[in-house]
Amino acid sequence: MLIYLTMLDDPAERTLFETVYRKYRNLMFYIANSILKDDHLAEDAVHNAFLKLLNHMDAISDPDSTRAKNFLALVCERTAIDLYKSTKRGKEISIDEIEENRSVFGTEMELGNPVYDAVMNLPFLYREVMMYKFIQGYENDEISRMLGIPEGTVRQRISRGKQRLKKMLEEENGNDG
Repeated sequence: MLIYLTMLDDPAERTLFETVYRKYRNLMFYIANSILKDDHLAEDAVHNAFLKLLNHMDAISDPDSTRAKNFLALVCERTAIDLYKSTKRGKEISIDEIEENRSVFGTEMELGNPVYDAVMNLPFLYREVMMYKFIQGYENDEISRMLGIPEGTVRQRISRGKQRLKKMLEEENGNDG
């Protein structure tokens, strides 16, 4: 952990980072390992996720909040998937492999909520931005910076995600009635 702390200048950020690290490292390892199925790769993914977090400490105001937990889980999930893809040379990860992690994302938001369930069933590209935008409450420019993609791409993924979500919900309602 010392290596991370040396990268932060502000003592308040160091304290916050230390709290977040101690509180969420095991959860992040669990998420990464459930995707990668390899302890060493999972450790690498968690390390890379914490390195990414160093640039986004302003996204965490309360380390005990559900928003902080969800943010860290998404960063870790994305990092693990990126690592998985790079080790498998283009092999796509299936949504079923990621679905094992559903329980770590704000469980109180998913209970009995068909919209949340539908969002969780979207393809990763859309689900990721929809989670940040509508469940976490981030603005498009914040999502753009966190994911390292242009803001126009964020808007496009949100738009396409909404279209897919609407279709999924219409199909679900059509099947129920």
